[in-house]
Amino acid sequence: MGEIDEQAFEEAMQEDPDEALALLADLTGATDPKLRRWIRWGLERVRTDLVSIGGRDPLAMHLAHEVSRLLASIPETALFP
Repeated sequence: MGEIDEQAFEEAMQEDPDEALALLADLTGATDPKLRRWIRWGLERVRTDLVSIGGRDPLAMHLAHEVSRLLASIPETALFP
């Protein structure tokens, strides 16, 4: 059912990261477990990238915190149901 095109997400992050993150934020309430796994995966990737530069950029750390908040709002789903 639900699936995110990884390449399209990468392109969206490069073109307009705010828009790409807003899309992920909107999808955090998805009811499809597979889609929630994809959303969690995308947010975890973004958080990792932000934290890796965060020590040099206060805005990156703020965004990493917001992504962590979004991650906490997504119900846990087993990777292999």
